[in-house]
Amino acid sequence: MTVFGRLYEEAGSVRSGLRRIGSIPIVVTFGSILLATRVVSDPVTTVLGAFVVLALIVAASLPRFVPRLFVPLLGLLLLGYAFFSRAFAHLGIPPVFVGELVLAVGLLSLLTNPQRWAAFRCHIAWLYLAFAAWGAARALPYLAQYGADTLRDSALWGYGVFALLVPATVLRPNWVPALLTQYFRWMPFLVLWIPVGLLLGHLFPHLLPQAQESGQSMNLVKPGDAGVHLAGAATFLLLGLHRAPEVRSRGGLLRKDWFLGTACVSAFVVIGVLGRGGALATLTAIFVVLVIRPLVAVPKVLLIGSVALFTAILLVASNVTIELGRRDLSAYQLGSNLLSIVGEVPDDQRNLHQTRDWRLRWWTHIVNYTAFGPYFWTGKGFGVNLAIDDGIKEETYNRSPHSGHMNVLARTGVPGAILWVLLQASFGASLLTAYVRAQRLGREWWARLELWILAYWLAFLTDISVAVYLEGPHGGIWFWSLMGLGIAVLVAERQLPLAPNPRPPQLGDRHEAAARP
Repeated sequence: MTVFGRLYEEAGSVRSGLRRIGSIPIVVTFGSILLATRVVSDPVTTVLGAFVVLALIVAASLPRFVPRLFVPLLGLLLLGYAFFSRAFAHLGIPPVFVGELVLAVGLLSLLTNPQRWAAFRCHIAWLYLAFAAWGAARALPYLAQYGADTLRDSALWGYGVFALLVPATVLRPNWVPALLTQYFRWMPFLVLWIPVGLLLGHLFPHLLPQAQESGQSMNLVKPGDAGVHLAGAATFLLLGLHRAPEVRSRGGLLRKDWFLGTACVSAFVVIGVLGRGGALATLTAIFVVLVIRPLVAVPKVLLIGSVALFTAILLVASNVTIELGRRDLSAYQLGSNLLSIVGEVPDDQRNLHQTRDWRLRWWTHIVNYTAFGPYFWTGKGFGVNLAIDDGIKEETYNRSPHSGHMNVLARTGVPGAILWVLLQASFGASLLTAYVRAQRLGREWWARLELWILAYWLAFLTDISVAVYLEGPHGGIWFWSLMGLGIAVLVAERQLPLAPNPRPPQLGDRHEAAARP
């Protein structure tokens, strides 16, 4: 059926849709009256209000189409962020960008979605609400003073709405095989693109797009972001999720394990040269899978390790060096970066120590004025430029410390930091508990799926510990959407029947229908 045919079919359900969302006509009427009173005095408010009213009318007229529209839009959004990072995130007209538009569609979809409260079947959603409520309490007092800067900084907790939207829209029969199939379709292209995008950004910086607010060049791929997504791809392959029941994959070179393993090694080499955080994120995720599922992962790691060893010997023997500006692409630079993670830095690579020491000084200052200072309960709130207020730099577009955890502490104080730690620890513990339960009940592929989300999430936590990643849409929306996927899996797997089955329940079993709220 064409898109126009579907629109025609949906338009025929206007009456039933209005009965299900009877409050929307009242909101539309009130909004129209409000617009009439504001049209002369405030044109900006009029335009925004007209857009809201129009969106509500569309949601009321097409009660089934809008929720279905959100899923592909979110998929395309995450795909764009994974491939082009900040450059894709800046598509739009400030202060409304592509991420905010997809968020608006997601919120509209909740109006007519019968399972809009699906996320709240899991305690993680309630913990997020507590964290977001405290974040809002630390943002609203500064809204009048800082305006758009307050909203911009509030992305730290505001994008968490995606963690509630994802379960509400993806929970349906056979949704897991469909999701894994789509991921495996574009994942090989991402792995191949990562080293190309990183090298292009350093070899041809004059071709990079520029940020609208600062005029600075934006890399197509950042090493830290790339390391996180490489961790997701590598653990996906290690756990064999592309071989799960009912996961459809096409043949060809791009689907061969040995080829993808070699591509992952190549991507890791480039990431390791250009950034330590991304390399550490990848290694963390792989280590978790190795520890929890050694029998599944070790044979593949040995194969990939042999490729990595061959690559390292080749690089050392050929002594290939490509100048990339601040750091060169060479075996020596890769070794220096990896050694600096554990504190060993060669004498001629002291710049690696300098960047680490600069971060540690700023983080120590934040701990002193929160945990041991006057901002213990409140933090400095959302809106203030921490780099300037903390005396780090006199003028900078980088408003936050290079750590999402320290940003939470600085802006929300110790209570907000406690809520943040409680939220993340509960999410990780819930996934680990679900994994053990799935193993005990013979749900092999559910266990692998939960372990993959756990490893991917840990890669995110590793990178946001040392980089400004969670604060932007290219990192924040990805992070919270992954948490939403984890919540959906926890809800669905917990509601599978416990009665004995003739075979262990698989991902595509019709029992998943029981997971629908």
